[in-house]
Amino acid sequence: MAPSVPRRVQRASTVYFDLADVERELTQAWDSGRSPIGFATRYADPSYLNVLRERIRYVYPNTEIKLELSLSEHLTTPEHGASEIAAYHGELDAVNVLCLVQVDRPPRQGDVPAALQRFWQLVCDGLGGISALQIRPRRRLILLFAVHPEVGLPDGIQHLPDPIFTRYDVWKWAAAVMDELGDHHEWPREFRDSWRDHLCAKAAHTPGSDRLDPRRLYLAMKDSIRLLGADPDAFRRTLEGIVHGEPPHH
Repeated sequence: MAPSVPRRVQRASTVYFDLADVERELTQAWDSGRSPIGFATRYADPSYLNVLRERIRYVYPNTEIKLELSLSEHLTTPEHGASEIAAYHGELDAVNVLCLVQVDRPPRQGDVPAALQRFWQLVCDGLGGISALQIRPRRRLILLFAVHPEVGLPDGIQHLPDPIFTRYDVWKWAAAVMDELGDHHEWPREFRDSWRDHLCAKAAHTPGSDRLDPRRLYLAMKDSIRLLGADPDAFRRTLEGIVHGEPPHH
C-alpha cells in the first residue's frame, strides 16, 4: 500500500524510523474498509505527532493533512468541529483526508469525554455509515486523536501503540544510514556503535538510562542528519571522538 520512497531518503528520515507496530495497525484498519478511520495516540508530543501524521500519509498514499482541530470546550463545540470535517467530504472523491484532533483530559479516569463521543458520532453519521468498500473510488477520512492516557474511547476509535525505542532500534537505523552512504563516505564499522551511543546519550530520560525519550531521540537524529549533510567532516570527528572515549558534544 505504501508508495515507493527513495531508499536514501527513507533511511535518513525520522518519519520512517521504526514504528513497525503502528504501521501494522494502520494497514489493518485500511483493510477493514472503514471510513472514517479513527486512531488515538496517548503520546501527544508535537514532534511525534508530526512524525505520525507523515507516517500515516506514507502508509495511505494520496493523503492530504488538514488543519489541526481541538475539542476543548473553551475553543469549539462538537457540532462546529464536525462541520469543519464535513467541509472536506467533497475532497474524498480525489484524496484521503487526515485531521489531527486534540482531546481534553476527562473528569474521571477511563471516561469517554462527552465532546469526543458527540463529535465522533456526528462525523460517522455525516458519512452515512457507508463502508468505504461500498463507495469506491471514494477515499478515506482519517482522524488522529491526541488524547490523555486516562481518556476512554468511543467504539470505532483504536489506540495506536506508544512509541517505544531501544538502543538496538537506534543501532539498526544508524547502520542502515551508514550503509546507504557507503558509496560516498568510508565509515568504519565502529561508527555505528558511536552514533548509537551519541543519540542514546542525548535521548536518555536520565544519564546512563536505557529508557529513551522519543522527542529527544527525534531531535538528536535530526541534528545528526543536519550536521552530516552540512559538514560530513565535523560529523566524522564527533563519532571519532566517541570511539576514543571523548564525551559527545551537545
